[in-house]
Formats: sequence, structure tokens, C-alpha cells
Amino acid sequence: MSTIASGQLVGLTRSTALEFSFLLSIPTMIAATGWDLYKEVLHPSAAEAAEIAKPLVMNSERWIVLLIGIAVSFIVALGVVEWFLSWVRKHGLVIFAVYRIALAILLLTLGKQLLGSN
Repeated sequence: MSTIASGQLVGLTRSTALEFSFLLSIPTMIAATGWDLYKEVLHPSAAEAAEIAKPLVMNSERWIVLLIGIAVSFIVALGVVEWFLSWVRKHGLVIFAVYRIALAILLLTLGKQLLGSN
């Protein structure tokens, strides 16, 4: 939301700011996923490996399943992003912002109750 608001402050249209925000998130998500994959599969440290009950071993079948999961997730994400962009172009960000704020208040309230009951 901060990139969308900042884009609009510097004169971008809402549509352009939305597209920029989503495009900006792609390399960030790829880097975060790659780092997690590197830590978990390709290079677990001794301390992390000691915490894992059964070390993750990747064979060819698991790599294929992982790649299929990545491909399906990517295709679904493209569809959802396209739907969201068209929805925001038609309806604006007010409804989305109200939903996010209400959800945050609800989750903070529930979290406070759960943590307070311990």
C-alpha cells in the first residue's frame, strides 16, 4: 500500500501505481523464496539441522513436485493479481483499505485476548 500511495503522491495514476507496486514485489518475493530454499534444502547449518527432527532430502521426485508447485502458484498468482487490478480500477482503494484496517483491528484484538489468557 505504501508504494501505491507514494506513486500517487508523485503523480502516477492509480492504475500505474498498482502495476508498479505489483511489479516491484516480484523480485522481492523471488529473492525471499530463493533464500528460504537455499537455507532449508541446499545449505542447512549444523544448528538448524539439529533442530530439524528429520533432515529434508531432495530427490528428483521432490524437485519435480516443487517445480510443479512453483508453476501452479505463479499462474494462480497472475490470475489473482489481474483480477485485483481490474477490481481496484473499477472500485478504488477505499473498500480495500477499510477491509484491511478492520481485519487488522480484529486480528490485534484476537491476538491480545489469546496472549492475555496465557
